[in-house]
Formats: sequence, C-alpha cells, structure tokens
Amino acid sequence: MKHYESENAFEKKLRGIAKVTTKQNSEKLIVLMRVAIALLFVSITSEVRANCICRCVNGNMQAICSSSIDIQPICPPTICQIVPPSIAPIQSPTIPPIGTTNCAPQQVLNPYTHVYEWKSICQ
Repeated sequence: MKHYESENAFEKKLRGIAKVTTKQNSEKLIVLMRVAIALLFVSITSEVRANCICRCVNGNMQAICSSSIDIQPICPPTICQIVPPSIAPIQSPTIPPIGTTNCAPQQVLNPYTHVYEWKSICQ
C-alpha cells in the first residue's frame, strides 16, 4: 500500500475505487436483468404457442388445441401429404372432455417423422 501525503488523497483514491466497483456492479446487474427479461419472454411465448398448434389432420391443415376454451389460430394454407389408407383403431368408450361433444380417432401428421399417426381428436 502506498503512503499518501495526506488523508484527503487517500480518501479520494478510495472514492474512485468505490465508484468503479459500483459502476461495474450496476453494469453487471443491468446485463443480468436483460437476460432474466429475455428468459421470461421466451417462457411466456412458448407457453402461449403450446396451447394450439396447426397440423395436417386427415390431409387438411387444422388447429389442434389442448383445451376447448383456447382460441384457435388461423392456420396457413398448406398442402398436406396424402393420407395413407388404414383402418382406424378400436377405441374404448370414454367421456369427452368438458367443452367438447365427441372424440374420434383421426390421422395427424407427425412433423418430426413425417408419418401420419392415429390420435384421438375431440370437437
């Protein structure tokens, strides 16, 4: 540690160090807050998108929602693959979820495998 001529010079040096440290901390805090806001935005928007999705159902683009109260999006016009002929699986009797009247097996295009799969779709 340097020996300062006066106590006043030592105090000025300490204040300068404190200002730099405070400025660096505030800059780090701002960056951290920006990252937190970005993560929050991503989590909110991904949750909103997860409620309804547009998929090819029986050869036609259709909105599939996880709840009957979700607002269905307008799906873009898309040419879906031709549905391969197959026999619908036998379904056990079930009560449709609240807000729907009936459920029926339909072929839904899996976007990852590009193969139609049987899913129970309620309307």
